[in-house]
Amino acid sequence: MDAEEVQSAARPPRTPSTLWGRIRASPFIHGMLAVRNAINRPAAASLMGILVGCTPLRYVFVEEAAPMRWLIDSLELLGTGGIPLIIFVLGATLSKGGGNGGSVGDMPRAAVVATLLAKLVLVPVLNICLIYACTYAGVLTRGIDGLLPLTMVIVGASPTAMNISMIATMQGTGHREVAMLMFYQYVLAIVTVSLFASVGLLLFLT
Repeated sequence: MDAEEVQSAARPPRTPSTLWGRIRASPFIHGMLAVRNAINRPAAASLMGILVGCTPLRYVFVEEAAPMRWLIDSLELLGTGGIPLIIFVLGATLSKGGGNGGSVGDMPRAAVVATLLAKLVLVPVLNICLIYACTYAGVLTRGIDGLLPLTMVIVGASPTAMNISMIATMQGTGHREVAMLMFYQYVLAIVTVSLFASVGLLLFLT
């Protein structure tokens, strides 16, 4: 390393000269960018929906006589058409099949097995324990009217939703790994969902 490189390394970072550069270098903007990177698009859409639905903005967008009701109707129409597209994407994702040699992209076999066990076994077991505690405390109903606990058991035992693959595709990272993990999950879910649904029937509908 010569003297010029030493001087450049020891030199403090330059302060942005333009106003926009100073604004971007501020801690507030850095924090906002970090929040934006942490919140994906479905989460941002959910937060916007809560903001509109729980504030006076609902009288502008949501109510039947709202002046911007046409926007909500248009979004609902687009969402209805998006459901078949998600099914096509799911089929395209699952058609890629499993990985090579028991690995999934950069993930080793042990990580794949641990992920599948956590999603298809550990999470449903914890979910059943939580639901059973709620029924024991009287929060949820058992017996012939216990469809809600059974539904919660089935939802908790279901494989990962398609949104995670869409998020990985939009972010451009880990799409192949997510696709392979979803393939294994949907194959194994044939057994695990049936098993936990049977357990839910025995616990909450008898």
